[in-house]
Amino acid sequence: MIQVILALGIGVLAGYFNLFKSAGRYIAGPVSTAGVVLLLFFMGAKIGADREIMNNLGIMGLEALVYAVTAIMGSLLMVWAWQFLEQRKTEGQKEGEGV
Repeated sequence: MIQVILALGIGVLAGYFNLFKSAGRYIAGPVSTAGVVLLLFFMGAKIGADREIMNNLGIMGLEALVYAVTAIMGSLLMVWAWQFLEQRKTEGQKEGEGV
């Protein structure tokens, strides 16, 4: 993990001090995209080769769905509660202005 953080930090410093000319910045986008695509490919290959993961894929997918739906419902509930409290606060302030 330290290698990842170190590489990211060095990259940030290189960009901050403008060590790359315009050609380097132009190439950075496609190289980053290719790197992410390769990373996803190899992660997929590793998952596909793991029989235990493949055998439990249905259960893991169902668990992921439950987690996602629960997170969405919790977020919606919190937004609703926040709006409700803000509306009550605004109505209370309007009533106080009329005095």
